[in-house]
Amino acid sequence: MDKKALRIATYFLTAAMIGGVGAAGVLFINRDKEDVTETSEVATIERGTYASQVITNPINATTESATTTVENVTTTEEETTTEEETTVTESVVVRIYDQSGDYTGKQTGWFADVVKDKFGMEIEFVDAGAGIAAAMEAGEDISEFADIVIFSDPDNNEAFNTYAKNGTFLPLASDEVELWAFYGETSKYGSVDPADLTTGWYLRWDLFNGLEDKNLSNLDAYNYALAQMRPAENTYVLSLYNDESNSYLGGIDDYLMTEFGVEINGFGIYNPETDEYLNMFASGSVYREALIDLWSLNVNGLLDPESSTQTYEQALEKLKNGQVISTLSSKMAADYNASVEGSQMLPVTVGETKNLIRGINTDTKETGWSIVASSEYALKCEEFLNWLMTDEGAMTCFYGPKDVFWYVDDDYNHYLTENGLAAVTDKSVSMEDYGYEGTFADGFFRTSGTLVNIYSHTANEKEAYDYTTWKSYALSNGRASADWTEFTGALSEYDLFTNVQDNVLLDYDRSVEIPVDDEESYKRLESVIADYSWKCIFSADATEFEQNWRALNGASGSSGYSRYYNYCLEFYEESEEETEPDETTEPEETVEGGETSESEEGGTTVDENAQTEENITSEEQISAE
Repeated sequence: MDKKALRIATYFLTAAMIGGVGAAGVLFINRDKEDVTETSEVATIERGTYASQVITNPINATTESATTTVENVTTTEEETTTEEETTVTESVVVRIYDQSGDYTGKQTGWFADVVKDKFGMEIEFVDAGAGIAAAMEAGEDISEFADIVIFSDPDNNEAFNTYAKNGTFLPLASDEVELWAFYGETSKYGSVDPADLTTGWYLRWDLFNGLEDKNLSNLDAYNYALAQMRPAENTYVLSLYNDESNSYLGGIDDYLMTEFGVEINGFGIYNPETDEYLNMFASGSVYREALIDLWSLNVNGLLDPESSTQTYEQALEKLKNGQVISTLSSKMAADYNASVEGSQMLPVTVGETKNLIRGINTDTKETGWSIVASSEYALKCEEFLNWLMTDEGAMTCFYGPKDVFWYVDDDYNHYLTENGLAAVTDKSVSMEDYGYEGTFADGFFRTSGTLVNIYSHTANEKEAYDYTTWKSYALSNGRASADWTEFTGALSEYDLFTNVQDNVLLDYDRSVEIPVDDEESYKRLESVIADYSWKCIFSADATEFEQNWRALNGASGSSGYSRYYNYCLEFYEESEEETEPDETTEPEETVEGGETSESEEGGTTVDENAQTEENITSEEQISAE
């Protein structure tokens, strides 16, 4: 299994353990109520029903609305006491210390009201880091500081690992593995913003949907479809840009990411599928192939001739005013959809291509939510954390009060109400009309993360928690076309990229650095590569393309390409060793600058064999490539 697949598999395994990806139940603490540190078997409840049911603790501490029956509970208000039990008529205050959080004080707003009604509990975030650390170091009780402690990265957290087993925290048991925390994710509230998806084959759906032939089996078929879609001769199918919005190569880098699933990284090409760092000018380089493809669009009158001189904003304006009918940028498509009525830029799958998307991060960092064993409200904390890991609890954290802002039908399709949609798209919406104080944003659970990842699936596995992936959202208010859904088999852009397409490469964590003490020199090299690359794209014919390609090789070599590439390659190899210390691999052979190599005197010579191996002899041949 490659590293990417392993990383994704690990993510889903972890999510399943916490009930985030279709788990049958959630962890419960099951122990004798006379000894809160005794560990026994785990009880579970079925998730995904969304019923307004009472969640009953295995030790018979039952929470129902604002009335809770527990033993030995101290409350903030008047209590009615019997010999065996205490009936709470008002709420208790549970204190949370969040190691990565930046909020202190009482939880306010709608979430506070929901929790008070359901658990008879108020939440206070405490700034007790120094006190807890000192108490832990001294081996003292920390219940005077907090009832729940949220640790950052518990696996590598010294405090958590040192004190988890000394009786400080309430123990859990799952499949004979002892745990001292509910494991959650550091994914804050949010949804998959289409603008963050990086790249894709986005086109004007209203124009494409009118075509009889919608064959997109390969890149040639896609370009043919775009050519047939043009409403006028002076309309272009693609407009790139030449500024450093994301790379010194501007829109050329977008093309590499969309067609080949690779990205310019420093002075080489990083391929996350193979985890290789490649020379831009080596024989058979995808960089040359990308320039040929863009050249072909240009000589056929389909590429905006101002692509090499315009900015990102200028290219976006042409997209909006109808001069251009497709884009590779997810952000451009999102801007278009937000500002142009009656038309949408939607992504499609193009066969035989790979698409690199950086906006979907499958690597989530865990948090550990531990209950202080000596807390007088330990049982209530347990019920509360269990609820947060149910579908109802997670959905409430993300979208507000159930039935007011969201609901689910009998087939487990999720819906935002009209008011819910208004709130999640504009979090400054006032909650006073719904009986709560403050704005929607004011009421969010003020932790640094959530126990359930918003990108994971609900218990029945039908839909993810993220509302932008729901069928109801995709087909409502013109946000996605029913025809597009039928054509692609996807309910949203996120769904297309993560579930439907099999040619998408998701986020990666590899990067390289270049020397910072020689900025003028490497900036000059960047300029040389960019300038000659655009010359290749806008060559008048195949012969001129070949001349410019050779000039690009020579000029980049003279500007020190091999030195900078080897520096980046060395950095990449060192970072790879750091991330995989247990793996023994043969060192990768250093490539001497691909098409060029440096002499001992510091000059450059051109590798003629590499240059002539793929010579273009005619426009027909280059088009065929």
